[in-house]
Amino acid sequence: MHTGSYGLMSADGPVQPTGQTAGLAQGAQGQTPGWPVWSGPVPPLADGFTVRPDTVPALETALMPGATVALVPDQEPTSAQDWRASNGKTQLARYFAESLWRSPGVDVLTWVVASSRASVLSGFVFAATATGAGDAGDAESVAARFTDWLSTTSRPWLVVLDDLRDAADLRGL
Repeated sequence: MHTGSYGLMSADGPVQPTGQTAGLAQGAQGQTPGWPVWSGPVPPLADGFTVRPDTVPALETALMPGATVALVPDQEPTSAQDWRASNGKTQLARYFAESLWRSPGVDVLTWVVASSRASVLSGFVFAATATGAGDAGDAESVAARFTDWLSTTSRPWLVVLDDLRDAADLRGL
């Protein structure tokens, strides 16, 4: 059991998403998706993961509707082999995403591996299909429809862009 003072629900045991999941993209079949919707390859919590409130103090207060939160290291790594490059940002995002999912604080949880423009587009297309926001057209247009849908829906949502290396990969989205 992972506990701490983040103010969110504990994340004990594996997540059992309900409603729409990665393997059940009903939107692609013209049906209304089941809610809540979970899309994308959410990584598991590490066996040794522990909540450390001192890592990102008051993160739960930053996760408010309409907020954008970026988890970045204190310092740039001095080399590709630098241990600081791996400092738990994905694990912390994973913990909070699951906590919000369990609370239930979100109707749509989209996890996107954002290591390249193509990867971002792929994740957004997958999420658009899962939410019924559209699956016809090229990746750019479907991704744009998904972001438009996010801006107009009344459903609470969380999009995690994991491993974003270049903000330019989000241009136009």
